[in-house]
Amino acid sequence: MSNLLALAILLLSSTPVPTAGDQSFCNDAPYKRDSTYMSNLRSLAGALIGDAARLHSATGAAGKDPDRVYGAVLCRADSAGADCARRLRDALAAIDGDGRSPCALHRDVAVYSELYQLRFSDRNFLANFSNAPEWVDVTNPDLVPLAVAAQFDERVMELLGAVADAAAGRPGRWAVGEAPWSSSGDRDRTVYGLAQCTWDMPPDHCRACLDGVMAERRRKIGSGKMGTAVFGARCTLRYEMDLQFFNVTGNSKMVSLRKKKDRAFFIIATAYTSAVPLYTLVFLAAKRLEETKKTTSHPKNILGEGGFGPVYKGVFPDGQEVAIKRLSARSRQGLIEFKNEIQIIAKLQHKNLVRLLDPIRQASLKWKRRIKIVDASNILLDSDLNPKISDFGMARIFPSDATQATASRLVGTYGYMAPEYVSDGLLSIKSDVFSFGVLLLEIISGKRSSGFQHNGEFYNLLEYAWELWKDRRSNEFIDQSFGDDYEMEELMKYLAVALLCVQEKQ
Repeated sequence: MSNLLALAILLLSSTPVPTAGDQSFCNDAPYKRDSTYMSNLRSLAGALIGDAARLHSATGAAGKDPDRVYGAVLCRADSAGADCARRLRDALAAIDGDGRSPCALHRDVAVYSELYQLRFSDRNFLANFSNAPEWVDVTNPDLVPLAVAAQFDERVMELLGAVADAAAGRPGRWAVGEAPWSSSGDRDRTVYGLAQCTWDMPPDHCRACLDGVMAERRRKIGSGKMGTAVFGARCTLRYEMDLQFFNVTGNSKMVSLRKKKDRAFFIIATAYTSAVPLYTLVFLAAKRLEETKKTTSHPKNILGEGGFGPVYKGVFPDGQEVAIKRLSARSRQGLIEFKNEIQIIAKLQHKNLVRLLDPIRQASLKWKRRIKIVDASNILLDSDLNPKISDFGMARIFPSDATQATASRLVGTYGYMAPEYVSDGLLSIKSDVFSFGVLLLEIISGKRSSGFQHNGEFYNLLEYAWELWKDRRSNEFIDQSFGDDYEMEELMKYLAVALLCVQEKQ
């Protein structure tokens, strides 16, 4: 802990070095060209960039001490995947020894810009979700009139608090929002805000990180500024007056302080149930409309509609009246928020509160079921376990005498692409083989390829699998939820095939 604290102080006290519009932070602990550390850094960066292009952020680690590298990358959530990957690759090249950055070849380095942030270090800053170093930027130095500065700051904090709450509660860990602003003698204006964390952060850690960023903004900036931003390794926050600096995509819902219809719904629903015979709230996440009609009599019996979807009044065959909440495919909120509400209501028991009757539960898939339902039909195995490509889906068909090509546009599922394809656009028949191997490792372990924590350490899935294989501890890689329902010999064959598919050298 003392080492991490010392590192944070060192980074925050280091002089920021501007490079091509970016802000860089580094300390004076260099590594050598073509060293093991550089190799681990490039390997980790390739994997994280691929994941960030798909998920807008990624964290992970690679290698063994003393050359172990920890990394976190984050792209602004409204950015396109290919553009995100390109920017991160350019930033990485600048710090990876091409001479463009004074921070080149430093073991602990962070680079921040308006559209992305990255940090790599030989210290495990991932373990405690450290956001250091932080860069506070005044994006619009114009001031509101002094007489209304305090009122404006209160409005900004209200907006930032709302988007921070939304970001922490959403699976992607990001949110955007707007708030109206007007003062005497001034036209009606709008303040826009954005909050984002790396997607692996638990909701409470994400919210705490954003709280720290908001406090840092107030300390460094003062009051009345029309636009500021704070960037860090794990979370970022920004607001602007009259400038919608982000794009609202079809998958995002902007938090608005203009109206609070969604918040009012639950108050109305509770008041309704306390004024009539108590309805028991039933959560139905995947029922077909026909099944819902049997209980609700007809969709016209909708009591109301909230962020998750409609709520129906229904009557069970035994006469019990219920309120049925159905998660809509068009819901503005995600499955995680839906589950959170179920867990909260299940713990509350009071005569004036709805009682949870029967949430639908879903168990973990066992090995035999898991291996049967996974669709990886474009790669077949012959009797000697050699992979054969049956449907090469990576953007083009190869001539019969070609073994490799260069792609001008990335196509495929980010996080499963071969590192040479993501980083350099190199495309070959081995690219789908790599993707198949990653998929198989996820099936066997039950873990995400982007990384996970184990015994206080942060691991990349591929690195973890190889480490256990070399140490003859592959049984530790198996998903514990399988229980005893698998054949060890069979599962080890699958693991061997997966590792052959993702190996760096043939």
